[in-house]
Amino acid sequence: MASEFSFNQDAVPGQEEPRDYTKIIWIGIVVLLAIAGGFIFAVSNKHDPNVPVARARHILISFSKNDPIQRAEAYETVTRLRQRIINGDSFEKIAREYSDDPTSGPRGGDLGIARKGAYEPAFEEFVWNAPVGQLSDIVQTDYGYHLIIVDYRYIPETVKYDERIDKEADEILRGQDQGQEPVKDTGEEPEKDGGEGDDEPVPSGDVSPINQTDQGTSADMETTDQS
Repeated sequence: MASEFSFNQDAVPGQEEPRDYTKIIWIGIVVLLAIAGGFIFAVSNKHDPNVPVARARHILISFSKNDPIQRAEAYETVTRLRQRIINGDSFEKIAREYSDDPTSGPRGGDLGIARKGAYEPAFEEFVWNAPVGQLSDIVQTDYGYHLIIVDYRYIPETVKYDERIDKEADEILRGQDQGQEPVKDTGEEPEKDGGEGDDEPVPSGDVSPINQTDQGTSADMETTDQS
């Protein structure tokens, strides 16, 4: 019987054995790493308020460019799916079931936040110009046929101002190419010809002020709830 208790012979009466804190230390390290990873992710995905971004969903029906039969079948499929969505079927459900995009399909077609220039031209045109929440017509890219819905779009006022200036400059250049002299606004009323030999006075019409819009500070944020 004495041998059964031999392992306690060196123990000091009333003194507890030291606890092993290794497990607790490792748990603390894991928690700290998780917090640090979350912080890095949040910083790296922080939205720059000066950069336009948009969020869209799509359904992709792909086909081989060299196979006209497959192309016709894909067009028939995407046409049928579009009509189902118009009739009330869930875009997300159809995307999960039919979309050939392996990344966004399981997410109901969600493409996440994207900056300008992220998509092919035809896709890009719809994302940045269509009304938020509107179902697209059939859009074709090198990947196939798409149905698209824009859920969110943000365009900073500075970007909108630059785009407006560029548009006005293009209009002036087109006018010059067509032989038209651009009209310069000096803010003064035009002088009336009051020279001798005029039998009738020149009618003086009201000069309407040029409408000017103040540049706002708020950004253009358009959202729609995802189903």
